[in-house]
Amino acid sequence: MRRDRDAALGCVNDELSSAAIVDMNYAWIMAQGFALIGEKETALEWLKAAVERGFINYPLMQNFDPFLASVRGEPEFSKLMESTRQQWEAFEV
Repeated sequence: MRRDRDAALGCVNDELSSAAIVDMNYAWIMAQGFALIGEKETALEWLKAAVERGFINYPLMQNFDPFLASVRGEPEFSKLMESTRQQWEAFEV
């Protein structure tokens, strides 16, 4: 939350990454953290992983998640959100 890039990166290790990559919520949290410290490419990789694991809350990611603000203008984010929007709209309970 302090956007302390060095401290944040110091917390990320192989063990954390291995645990986070298998869960959509943890992958989303990793994306948020990297977006907050300006690591846009890594944030988008984690966001893609979250979507691939089932995190398809398009409105949240596209409009409301304040932690993703730094990546919203990125072309890769737009591409990811287009496919996510389609999944969101096709989802049935």
